[in-house]
Amino acid sequence: MTDLGELTAFLGLEIGRVRSQRLITLSQRQYIEPILLRHGMQDSRPCLTPLDSNTRLQPCSAEAKDRGQSEGVDLELYQSAVGSLVYAMLGTRPDLAYGVGTVSQFNHAPGSEHWTAVKRIFRYLVGTKHLSLQYGTRTCNGTGGFSDAD
Repeated sequence: MTDLGELTAFLGLEIGRVRSQRLITLSQRQYIEPILLRHGMQDSRPCLTPLDSNTRLQPCSAEAKDRGQSEGVDLELYQSAVGSLVYAMLGTRPDLAYGVGTVSQFNHAPGSEHWTAVKRIFRYLVGTKHLSLQYGTRTCNGTGGFSDAD
């Protein structure tokens, strides 16, 4: 076994540590930038939310499934994009969970509206790729936590 020093990166995660403040920061910027580039979304205009609140995604028509077509959407490209988003979500981006969960339901037969939703998630990542998770201790006496019942 070889000691390579303090851990700074692991499987697409960037790990930062501030011992004096007892903080650990996890980021995936180095992972997010290449997936944006691979899917041609690196220069997209950022948006504020991963999914539009008025969007209701529906399954594709039965005829499109029977023909093996998904309304002009490349199945392999769609699944690759959603898989990339899933990895980002599981690593450091829980804010993507609802949007990625929604678009992943259509991995078997995506339509153009599903691809538009995936592109919107990428646009959200363009504007928020600098976000990170930060773990540490609080200096106040109490312990707190937050949860969303949805």
